[in-house]
Amino acid sequence: MPDHGATITLELTHAPGKGDEVDAFLTSILPDTRAYKGCRWVHAYRHHTDEHRVILIEEWDSVADYEAYFAWRNENNSLAPLIAMLAAPPKLDFWPTLIT
Repeated sequence: MPDHGATITLELTHAPGKGDEVDAFLTSILPDTRAYKGCRWVHAYRHHTDEHRVILIEEWDSVADYEAYFAWRNENNSLAPLIAMLAAPPKLDFWPTLIT
């Protein structure tokens, strides 16, 4: 099966009162995400009825590209401020593209 890329979903639930901080943090780091090798695009969305839930939907050339990106983020500890704002562990899912 040919590799058509992958969609990555990252679901976040932040602590009450942290919405503006989460928004500012994501705004500050997403340019580097978009510039990382293999990232096609990334968008963040807030849930329509639960303001504490945010989902990032990302399109990557491959799961391996995303894994390299995530390793880079972990190596430089750049996600620590975000993790501190969360009320629950993030939920990460990988969706390899089936049909384009």
